[in-house]
Amino acid sequence: MKSKKIIWGVIFGLDIGLTLFFLITTIIMLATMPSNIDIALNYYQDNYIGYLQKNSNMFLVLIVIPMLVLFVANAVGLVIYALKTRKRTA
Repeated sequence: MKSKKIIWGVIFGLDIGLTLFFLITTIIMLATMPSNIDIALNYYQDNYIGYLQKNSNMFLVLIVIPMLVLFVANAVGLVIYALKTRKRTA
């Protein structure tokens, strides 16, 4: 029973950590995006944020799709939890 609590704690910690990482990365990427396309072509840096700004397909694959998967997994987990608690109280 104790190992099960530890595993769930690790899973929740990873979920929160990944969600915060994706959210902060997206905010930084959008906040540092140049507004003018002429500036933008010469502005991009050779780091993770610059790479995501340059390659929107990689942003989709590395940030958006995993965030959607996490959202769906959390929604399914919430529904399962709600059904289990409803059965206990009924």
